[in-house]
Amino acid sequence: MATRILVASLLSSSSLVQAVFYLGTGVCSGTCPSLPDTVASTYATASGNIINCAYSPGSQHCYYSSINGVLVPSNSNANCQAACCASGYTFGPDAVGCVKSCPAGQFPTASGACVNCPAGTYTPTSGSILCTTCPSGSTSLPGSSACSCPAGTLKNLDGTCTTCAAGTYSTATDSTSCTACRLNTYSAATGSTSSSTCTSCPGVGGYTLTTGSTSSSACHCGPGSFVAPGGACTTCPGGTYNTAIDAPSCTSCPVNTFSPPTGGTNILSCKACPTGSTSLPGSSTCSCPAGTFKNLDGTCTTCAAGTYSTTVDSTSCTSCPANTFSTATGATSASTCSNCPAGQTSRRNLQQLSRGPILHFRARLHQLRRGPVC
Repeated sequence: MATRILVASLLSSSSLVQAVFYLGTGVCSGTCPSLPDTVASTYATASGNIINCAYSPGSQHCYYSSINGVLVPSNSNANCQAACCASGYTFGPDAVGCVKSCPAGQFPTASGACVNCPAGTYTPTSGSILCTTCPSGSTSLPGSSACSCPAGTLKNLDGTCTTCAAGTYSTATDSTSCTACRLNTYSAATGSTSSSTCTSCPGVGGYTLTTGSTSSSACHCGPGSFVAPGGACTTCPGGTYNTAIDAPSCTSCPVNTFSPPTGGTNILSCKACPTGSTSLPGSSTCSCPAGTFKNLDGTCTTCAAGTYSTTVDSTSCTSCPANTFSTATGATSASTCSNCPAGQTSRRNLQQLSRGPILHFRARLHQLRRGPVC
């Protein structure tokens, strides 16, 4: 069982300083000067230095402190023999007495027991006598031999931890660096522990110029899109295009052109309307006007004499009713069909139900043979 004693060190004639020694089992290589047991005595060496020796009865441990109050090992002075710690013991907190040697993560008490270092402290090796406070930002559990930097930080060479900056994160303890948010994402949060804190640029097609962006203001909208209200990137709709970065709107394709796909990046995405069809600016399709019908390839064919169509993109022309006729081509209403003169009749003209030039030619030939008139 270790014994705790106080040694009074006479530093001057007017002041006393107390030093605490923790004494444990051990065998000295020599003996102390003849002093009463457990008594701290002061005597002068031949050189005139004031020496305080403490004697542990039975184990013959010798210790001393110099005139300036600094405790030094006993084997540095011939008047006090070396303190020899037995196996399983080590020098105490005053670097002189013997205390029990504890494993890493623990420290010895005056009673000789080994106890865990508190949370936030550590001892790195066995035989440590004091627990050291963890470096700035790091933490430890009770009984730890080292301190750790938590996720969301990076560990510096001196063991301190630095919080990951905005636009970065770390997922593991004791990371040596923080990972930057990937391209086209950003994060304003500090100390992030996951890539999930990196938010994609708003809208469709938003991008950043570098990794590690810290706000949505670093996001840009490229050609083929525009910045919608609120800052989100929005793809240019069909019939439009955009060549610039961060444009507030898309440009319409010219009249009689169309652009079916979205995200046009230049005017070359605007194609000329097929033969006979028309379009307004910003159109994604072209239309066949009334008086025509629309073929499968998108071209328009004018309604033949004796027929008409009343709507845009008709798939066929309608024949004039029986006993009426029309010599006009491209008719847009049944009103162009006139009644036959008195005493004359006509059969209902062939309706142009067919699309495509070949079938239309056959229908037209049949009509010419029959004649569009009464």
